[in-house]
Amino acid sequence: MPTPAMDTLALEGTQIDRAFTPVPSTGPAVVSLLTGTHPWRHGVLLNAVTPRAGLPSLPERLQTAGFETAAFVSSYVVSARFGFDRGFDLHHFTPSHGAKPNAGDYRTQHWWSRGDETTDAVLRWLNSRGETPFFLWVHYMDPHDPYRPPAGFERPDDEPVDLAHKRLSSETEGHERLRTLIRYYRGSVAYTDFQIGRVLDELRAQNLLDQTLIILTADHGEGLGDHALLGHGYNLHDELVRVPMIFRGPQIPAGLALHGLAQLEDLMPTTLSMLGLPYGESLDGVDLSPWLRGDVAMSPRTVAVGRRASFGKKPSFFYARSEEATWIGKLDGSGIRFQPSSDPLELRGHRVRGLPEPLQQYGDLLHSNGSTRALDAESRAGLEALGYLE
Repeated sequence: MPTPAMDTLALEGTQIDRAFTPVPSTGPAVVSLLTGTHPWRHGVLLNAVTPRAGLPSLPERLQTAGFETAAFVSSYVVSARFGFDRGFDLHHFTPSHGAKPNAGDYRTQHWWSRGDETTDAVLRWLNSRGETPFFLWVHYMDPHDPYRPPAGFERPDDEPVDLAHKRLSSETEGHERLRTLIRYYRGSVAYTDFQIGRVLDELRAQNLLDQTLIILTADHGEGLGDHALLGHGYNLHDELVRVPMIFRGPQIPAGLALHGLAQLEDLMPTTLSMLGLPYGESLDGVDLSPWLRGDVAMSPRTVAVGRRASFGKKPSFFYARSEEATWIGKLDGSGIRFQPSSDPLELRGHRVRGLPEPLQQYGDLLHSNGSTRALDAESRAGLEALGYLE
């Protein structure tokens, strides 16, 4: 699939090959990204939960340091309604699209925005701002169920799709439907890449590109027939928790692919460190900047950790990933261990007992089911419309 903007960003910067989200769900993952804390620390395990007061916050730190801060988001679940405007001088969310197809009455309401609308707002802001240093967060929704790319970004019907090791749990959902969904997803990614390219082109036109630290990542992946599932949030396999992570800017070598671990929590201390600002000792994230600059050969992160909230009768699950092994399991220590080197698709795990030590160190924090969520009519409508509630 053509992704020239992201490919160029990687060629002009440094990418990390094993970066992870701690939660395969947008709201909780973004809280970890913006606060540098693990989900059992900040307590947000589900969408439509407002982070508690007092958490460290990247935009607040930069705001205090004199940066102009702006957020342009495309989904209801990261709107100001749930506290995602905290620390931002401007938080822009103007939804124009409704629900997933066949979502009943909720189709008449708007819950998300197409990438071109979000990008248009970003470009207007970039052309109206002054000389103050800025922190800009741009969030796109488009590579998301139901994966319908706009006209001009559809993939050809005869484009090859490899379905090896992919299947759907329902016998009524055949391989041809899965091929169609994957082509839709590819088109949505290509469309998002085009929008990213528009932002980068504007930075270049304003002679800001080479003096700006740019980080590209995602809050989760998608299960497109992997482990017999569609969508995200349900499991902790690589297709849902492994995310892209690319850095471009001053002090960042060009064209490097770093082989090691990182996760979204690392972005707060890394960003502050690269800007010459203190980040304190209360974060779960680690400063990746020495590794990115080439001062150290190995990632400062030796293990990536995360969790999934409980779904109905399904219990919470946790993961711990090192270079040597991946463990996915429950708090009682029952789980499955995979070998990334010989089983990259996580298909041949074996059952083990014992909670990994990197998780044990968090003690009783792991037992929390997170902050409570009381859904009012609007929140319930939004989550149902976006496919987050059955």
